[in-house]
Amino acid sequence: MPSRSTAKPSILRKAPTGQFIYAGLRITGTVVRYALATQSADLEFDLADAGNEFYDSIESLAVLPNSPHSVLVASGGANTTDWIGLYDDGVIRGATLPIDAYEVVGTGERWRRARRAVE
Repeated sequence: MPSRSTAKPSILRKAPTGQFIYAGLRITGTVVRYALATQSADLEFDLADAGNEFYDSIESLAVLPNSPHSVLVASGGANTTDWIGLYDDGVIRGATLPIDAYEVVGTGERWRRARRAVE
């Protein structure tokens, strides 16, 4: 299994403020936040640290429009999405929410409702 330092990001999302870029490392289950001002990683968190199964796959990311320190993560395994969680500076906010394994992440109604709930 690749280490975090050699894993290539599978998902990149820029914060609407232009302050950060979030990278989802699907294979390691890690999210890395890069500060554009310093051109360096300023935060890294592992989904397993939030009490989820080890090495969950990151399926999608969404940075909240007015909160560049907050990111919504959809995660699962075997090409299915099992849950979504909202992280503030790498700390899970509340509990993760299960979502339908057959939901198409980013286009499904449950994903849209979850995004609207935190915006």
